[in-house]
Amino acid sequence: MSLKASLDKFQDEFSKAWNRYIELDKELMVYRGVEITRENVEAINRVVVGLQECYAEMYEALMFVSSWTPNVSMIVKEHQKFMDDIKAAGGVPDKKEEHKEKEAEA
Repeated sequence: MSLKASLDKFQDEFSKAWNRYIELDKELMVYRGVEITRENVEAINRVVVGLQECYAEMYEALMFVSSWTPNVSMIVKEHQKFMDDIKAAGGVPDKKEEHKEKEAEA
């Protein structure tokens, strides 16, 4: 599996988990400020446990993204500098690279 395919799969899975987390958070908002009673304690616990499970599922991905954010920014800047240096030296980017640059500008 290519890195792009793996990333697409990761994005899909993370989006599903994130959407579930958001839905559970909205559901929990219904109970904010409401006294916990015998009638609603099971529903509240179900939502809280669901939120905890969602967060636990996303935690490693969130840590990965937050720890790599500065590195990714630096890598992209360095690659752009490299491409600019090649162009300044008279190099011509291939069609793939031109397409990527146009996508990045959009």
